[in-house]
Amino acid sequence: MGAVLLEFDVKMGPIFKFAVPSTLEVTQDETMVLFGTRSVVEEGFTGLTVKDRTWVTYLNPPYLYCILLNPMEHQGEFEEAMKSTLSKVEYDINIDQAKLMELYHDILSKTEVQLQDQLSSRPDVQKLLEALKENPDSFRPTWSLKTGYRYPAAEKITGKSTKETNGLLVTMMSANIIQGRICGNIVVCPSCTSHRVILHASCPQCGLPTLESGIALEHFVCNYTAFIEAFATPSGLVCPHCKSYLSPGTYRSPGKVFHCITCNSYPKTPEYTLGCIDCKEAFSPEIAKFTPIYCYTALK
Repeated sequence: MGAVLLEFDVKMGPIFKFAVPSTLEVTQDETMVLFGTRSVVEEGFTGLTVKDRTWVTYLNPPYLYCILLNPMEHQGEFEEAMKSTLSKVEYDINIDQAKLMELYHDILSKTEVQLQDQLSSRPDVQKLLEALKENPDSFRPTWSLKTGYRYPAAEKITGKSTKETNGLLVTMMSANIIQGRICGNIVVCPSCTSHRVILHASCPQCGLPTLESGIALEHFVCNYTAFIEAFATPSGLVCPHCKSYLSPGTYRSPGKVFHCITCNSYPKTPEYTLGCIDCKEAFSPEIAKFTPIYCYTALK
């Protein structure tokens, strides 16, 4: 997902230098955490998670090289490639953005080759590749609240758990030996990353979750609004408020609306919040974390 170069200055502390791509943003707090986990005299590799972002870093004083992983990549996959590439960089060389991009792509290339070598001799990987050749669409995900997303056909081949099989498929995709196409996503809790998330709807007027939904009618004569069922009688549509028949031009249907049984309002759109079943955290859709779901096929 990108790389960041930080430099340590004995007077100013950690300094942000460059990012690849240039639009990759790192907050000051994140910068301090990335450097705070390391000593400036301790060289080498480490991996860490800062809030909801996973990083791998390599310290070669005065620089700290940081690679931001996507949610499906594993920290250990990058260790040997980062060591091989970054341990050879002279400490006094001037690293600019072009050089950082060169180093980043070299690490990605070595990681891919390393993974391909590790995976090529595995019997379960060979069986998965054979299955994809026979049926290119065989590895499509299913989803449930209990298990999250899974690939039953792949699990049957590997004999492994859902988590292990999902991880193996992602690793194969990272190694460019199968093709992954995003075919959906799920919301996960920003606090604990659980997929067991439910949606709550509340009244925007009183704030209470006492809503029901239906098709409404609005009677212009007395300005009364209710669900269509309240107007329906054996002899036609009759306003339950003013008791008059609804003739053409005296009413309209605003379509589907929500009714709050607490304050008797009819909001068009509720206020939505999300709740995590596992850690009980409540959060707004704006800060929800989305995890991509892939459909896997053989390489073309």
